[in-house]
Amino acid sequence: GGGRLMNTIQIDATPFAYPFAPGKTALVVIDMQRDFIEPGGFGASLGNDVTRLVPSIAPISVVASSSGTAATRIGSIVAS
Repeated sequence: GGGRLMNTIQIDATPFAYPFAPGKTALVVIDMQRDFIEPGGFGASLGNDVTRLVPSIAPISVVASSSGTAATRIGSIVAS
């Protein structure tokens, strides 16, 4: 059901604090530089103002580096 997770850590976030179970949670960051932040990338091609996402880099870096696990590159998909 919708009960509280056992052995959770909580991250203060907006719009609400986010609880998660460290042994059962993955952080997936998908090519932010090229797809979402780089001018001319996918996000920009949709007409989005990608400069608004630049402030997200630092918090994502903090969460990723504090996870206590090594980063693993899963793979790449190149579309032409």
